[in-house]
Amino acid sequence: MKDGWGVARSFEDGPNIDLTPLIDMVFMLLLFFILSTTFLKPALEVDLPQSGGEMAGQTEDKVIVVTIGKDGEIYAGDENVTKRLHIWMASVEPETSLDFQVDRTAPFESFVRVVEEAKKLGHDKFTIITKVVESRRNEQ
Repeated sequence: MKDGWGVARSFEDGPNIDLTPLIDMVFMLLLFFILSTTFLKPALEVDLPQSGGEMAGQTEDKVIVVTIGKDGEIYAGDENVTKRLHIWMASVEPETSLDFQVDRTAPFESFVRVVEEAKKLGHDKFTIITKVVESRRNEQ
């Protein structure tokens, strides 16, 4: 078949689409997400209790992970704040979300102590971190 200029064209192969820019963009996005992801290593090995509930989405910008170990010691990040819990809690802004990571064998009174201290100082955003039971997750 000839076009208006007398040049023969073949449409048997169909239009060609160059996928190189698409592949480049996919690799760039992959690299971006790998480098921008933070990998948090827990400060304390904690055996979390199991839960069958859904994980709620977290929208707060300011989050502090409060870990309570099996011996009842309280950590903020990797810093032990057991003996100065009131002073540490007073330094945390009330709009900061506190994520509790409590060992399932930890004394419950340690958890109650932290929550009571937080409530006294105006904190009301809490999340309790648990392990999701595998069999229940697969059923959904």
